[in-house]
Amino acid sequence: MTSLITVFNKDKIREHLSEQVWLNNLNDEQLNVLSEKSWIETYALGETLIVEGQEGDSMFIIVEGKVDVLLKNPEGINVVIADKRSGGFFGEMSLLTGKPRTASIKAKEDTTVVVIEIKFFYFSFL
Repeated sequence: MTSLITVFNKDKIREHLSEQVWLNNLNDEQLNVLSEKSWIETYALGETLIVEGQEGDSMFIIVEGKVDVLLKNPEGINVVIADKRSGGFFGEMSLLTGKPRTASIKAKEDTTVVVIEIKFFYFSFL
């Protein structure tokens, strides 16, 4: 059962994006475009945000909450290798390389993220 909630609020998204140091080189127009094309999603405890091996065309910035980063061991069992919390991000490897997801991500608690799609990510930097 999923309890995904999606919100499109440009001002709130811009606020979250402007807190990311690695986006400091974007000018106001670029940040506005990225904010307009991104959205906020909320996941409940235990929900899977990303599945290892799936195609990926987006990345996520954690606004609130915590997630576990999981990899399959040789027996095919997901093992927690790291966690990420508010201010962290994930999914960037697929966004940058175009390759499938290298890990699964599962909500360790109720988690809210900003979702950035690849086509708008690159457009914002042109």
